[in-house]
Amino acid sequence: MSRNFDLGSYGEIISKIQDLGYKIVFFEDLDLQDTHLILRHDVDVSLESALKMANFEASKNIYSTYFILLRSEMYNIYSSYATKIIKEILSLGHKIGLHFDHSIYKNKDSDSIDHYCEDECLAIQSWFDININVISFHKPSKHLLSLDKEKIAGRLNTYQSAYFKDILYCSDSRGDWYYGDPLNN
Repeated sequence: MSRNFDLGSYGEIISKIQDLGYKIVFFEDLDLQDTHLILRHDVDVSLESALKMANFEASKNIYSTYFILLRSEMYNIYSSYATKIIKEILSLGHKIGLHFDHSIYKNKDSDSIDHYCEDECLAIQSWFDININVISFHKPSKHLLSLDKEKIAGRLNTYQSAYFKDILYCSDSRGDWYYGDPLNN
């Protein structure tokens, strides 16, 4: 089944999933014995689009984790404009996670990844006076995917197997369904 990838269609999909008895929760609330839905958005390009999505979700009492990059060619979280947008997303009841871009670092071993993630989380936490408790990799390499660690830098790793093997995982990355359409699984 072909779907539009716009806010209206997104809202319809979420409503149908909720009608099936799924409750929307954050990553840290995962309970394999319960029926729920975890929503995440990787903010690769546009904070403005993220805010539009965040406002839409909040109007429907839907709350997600927005993963932001500390270093991005598209936005600077320390600019007054970006800071205002991220604070507004937070004020709506959403959470912020670290969208970690490992490609900018030379050292690729596991200990270094923990160290780099810790540094980036602390920078975001300090700037926004929040706690980051979940990390998502930006364009993860096979090496990162093979780590399958529950936690990175003491924070939940969205690429641990629990989120891919123990529960149904769907992704609408780049306007197409990866891992299957959520209403057909």
